[in-house]
Amino acid sequence: MIRRKTLKAYNASRPKEARHTICHAPFSSLNFEQNGNITACCFNRIHVLGNIKTHSIEEAWTGPKARELRKSIQKHDLSGGCKLCQELIQAGNFDGSRAKHYDQYAHPPTVKHRLDRLMGRIAMPKVFEFEIDNTCNLACSMCSGYFSSTIRQGREQMPPMPKVYDDHFAEKLLPFLPYLTDLKFLGGEPMLIKPYRQIWELVREYSPSIALHITTNATVWNTSLEDLLSQLRVGFNLSIDSAVPETYESIRQGAHWKKVVSNIQKLKNLSDNQSMYLNIAACVMRSNIHELDRLIEFANGLEAKVHFNIVWNPEHESLRFLPATSLKQLLDDVQRQRDRLPTTNSLSEHNANQLSQVIHTIEQWIGFQREDYSQANFSETVTTSSDLADSIFTIYRDLYQRSITDNEAQKALHALRIPEQDESFLAAYFEALVLCSQSIYPDRDQAELTEKIHRVMQLMQNQQGVGEMIHEMIEGGLLSQIDFLWGSSDQQLEDTLRAKFYFDATSASIAS
Repeated sequence: MIRRKTLKAYNASRPKEARHTICHAPFSSLNFEQNGNITACCFNRIHVLGNIKTHSIEEAWTGPKARELRKSIQKHDLSGGCKLCQELIQAGNFDGSRAKHYDQYAHPPTVKHRLDRLMGRIAMPKVFEFEIDNTCNLACSMCSGYFSSTIRQGREQMPPMPKVYDDHFAEKLLPFLPYLTDLKFLGGEPMLIKPYRQIWELVREYSPSIALHITTNATVWNTSLEDLLSQLRVGFNLSIDSAVPETYESIRQGAHWKKVVSNIQKLKNLSDNQSMYLNIAACVMRSNIHELDRLIEFANGLEAKVHFNIVWNPEHESLRFLPATSLKQLLDDVQRQRDRLPTTNSLSEHNANQLSQVIHTIEQWIGFQREDYSQANFSETVTTSSDLADSIFTIYRDLYQRSITDNEAQKALHALRIPEQDESFLAAYFEALVLCSQSIYPDRDQAELTEKIHRVMQLMQNQQGVGEMIHEMIEGGLLSQIDFLWGSSDQQLEDTLRAKFYFDATSASIAS
C-alpha cells in the first residue's frame, strides 16, 4: 500500500480530474502480450485478465479478473501485480511509474461515473497496447529473447517464439475502433512486425483519427513505411539509451549510431508534419548512468521529451542490486549531472526533472544504513513524529525486501520502542506497521510484527484523534488492510475500535 503522505504528494502531481483513482489503466486500457495474455498494462504481467487463445477481447475487458483488479485499484491497493509502480511511487519517482501515464484517459468523477462503477458497469476501453511479437534486429544488453528474436536465436540459443496472433487478429479490433483514442505499439521492433502493419492499414481505412504511438529503435525506415504512416496520426518514442556513440552501440548491439541519427530526423519530420511528437524512452542502467546528462542534451536539441525506464533485470545491468556504498557514489555523480543541465524553457526543465526522478529512486534504494537499524531509540535521530514514522516504514520495508539477514531483522524489530505518550507517533507507527504487514514477505517475523500492531492498537484505545487518523487512512485506501486485524484481536478491543472507527469516520465524512 502507498502511505498517506506519499499518496498526497503523488496526487498533487496529477490533474485534478484523475486523482480519484490511483491508476486508470484497469478502467481504460488493455495490453496484448505475445504469449496471448491480456493485461491492463505492460508493467503488470501477473494479473492476467484473459488470453487471446481462450477469451474474446470483450470477455477479458468485462470478466471477473478485470473486475477484481479494478476493485483493488479503487482501494489504492497495488498488490495485484502492480508492485513496480508501488515502489516507484513510494520512492517519489512519480513520472517513472506507469500508473501516471493513464491519467490522460481518466473518466471524469461525475455522479453517473461513480454510479456506473458501483453497479459494475464499465465504459469501453480507450487505449490498446500491443507487444504481440518479438521480431527485432537488435540484441540489446538489458533485453531478453522474449522481446528480441535476435537474442533468442543467438545469445539464448532457443527456438523461435510461437506466433499466437494470426492474420485475423486485426479484424477482432474493429468493434472497438469507434471508442479507442490511442493505440500503442511495442516490440520487438514494430517496424518489422507484420500484424502491426495490418492494424495500421485497418486504422487508415476505418478510423484514421486514432493516435498511434510507436516505440522504435529507429534502425528501420523506408519509403513504404513512410507512405503508410504519413496518412496516420503517429507519435514516436525512440528507444535510445545514450548519445555517446560507443556506449549506444555497446548497449543497442547491432545498431549504428550514424544511421540511427539520420532516421531520427526523418521520423521527426513526419511527426512534426502531423503535429504529433517525437520523444526518447531511455533505460537507466549501469552502462549509461554516468552520461544521462548527455542524452538529455541530445533530446533538448531534438525538442524531444525524455522518459527514463528503470532497468530491474538483468541483475548485472540493474542499479537496484548495487550495495549502498556504490549507490551513494552514483547518487553524487547523478546529482552533479543534474546540476549541469540547463532549465531555460519548459522542455529542458521537464527533461532535467526526469533526472531528478532517477535521483529520488536511488535515494529510496539507499534507504537507511545498517548502523541506523540497531539504534534503540529512533526519536533521537529525527525531528518529528512524522519523520520517525517515515523512518520506521522504510526500515521495515528494507528489512523484509532487501535480503537483510534474519539476525539483523530480529535485532531491529526488538530495538523499536513504542513511546506511549506520543499520540501522533502512535498513529503514524500504526499506519507503518499495517502497511508493512501487507507488503513484506509474509513468513519472516510476521508473528512479532502482528504482536506490535496489537500492542499499538491497545495503546490507541484511550488516545484522542484516533478516528481522524483512521478516516485519513480510509481516504488513503487502507480500509481493507485494517480489516485483517480484527480477527485475531481480543473481542473488547475489537468492539471498542470498531465503534470508535465507524463513529469518528462517519462524523469526519459529514463534517467534510
